[in-house]
Amino acid sequence: FEFVRNYKFNARNFFAKTRDSLKRNQFGGTVGGPIDIPRVYRGQDRTFFFFGYQGNILRSNPGGQTAFVPTPATSDGNFSAYLNASNPANPAGKVTIIDDPLTGQPFPGNIIPTSRLDPASLNVLKYLPQGGPNGFVSYSLPSPQNFYDVILKVDHSFSNKDRISGRYYAAHFDKPGVFNPENVLTYTAGSSILSQNAMIEETHLFGPALLNDIHLTFQRENSYRGPVSGAISLGELGVNIYQPILALGQQAVYAPGYFVFGDYEPGRFTRTNLTFKNDLRWVKARHTLAFGVLVEPSRIDVDNESM
Repeated sequence: FEFVRNYKFNARNFFAKTRDSLKRNQFGGTVGGPIDIPRVYRGQDRTFFFFGYQGNILRSNPGGQTAFVPTPATSDGNFSAYLNASNPANPAGKVTIIDDPLTGQPFPGNIIPTSRLDPASLNVLKYLPQGGPNGFVSYSLPSPQNFYDVILKVDHSFSNKDRISGRYYAAHFDKPGVFNPENVLTYTAGSSILSQNAMIEETHLFGPALLNDIHLTFQRENSYRGPVSGAISLGELGVNIYQPILALGQQAVYAPGYFVFGDYEPGRFTRTNLTFKNDLRWVKARHTLAFGVLVEPSRIDVDNESM
């Protein structure tokens, strides 16, 4: 099977300026039946298998994201436009006076000397998009996602009194990170989650009144998140502080009211469960007796490398 949705085939919503950017491709298939290999194994009436696969690829690039970035004037330290609330180049819409942190007095003309501008801040400007007269920018935020599911099941009958079954299931979610050196506002850390589940079950009939079931189950979820390969680090911006090698990215660069970019630091979270269960049922006259045991060791590992 395959299902495709593409904005090129869609009509534009009456109230929208453009068609939505969602692209979805969902595909897969299933196959099953007896395991019968001529001259090798004849299991047409006692061994069966089932296999299924599904992939789901999503791509979207929704717009509507807005921010204010420094203008050429403010990039040089010239904030004179902020002295007039009605100045088109003043995104704050109010009078803002910038004081010298060393003297506590306003900078003459609301202009910060270029010698006082922080080198790391100037390096950030290289990765910001160019805005309008007041620094306003509108941009899209790419959102790629991939989903994959696999299931495999095998059933075998040794006899009318003994059967065994095995199953394996895996689901993988992958969200590639986004880093555009021409617009760091779209920066998004990547993530990957793999969930697995395996089970073996054996059913044995000791007699018409005594039945035993054994289950052994393994479950694991491995989740990772972290910066995009090639993303800018604090060292590249000129910030002289320690940053772990695995955390070369930006957790948060925040200019209140103007722009913000960054995302999660590296982290890996692994959850593992192992379950053993045995059930014994015995029918005696008008009574049914049940005995059993359940053992489930669990483990959670957290590897979170923050700055």
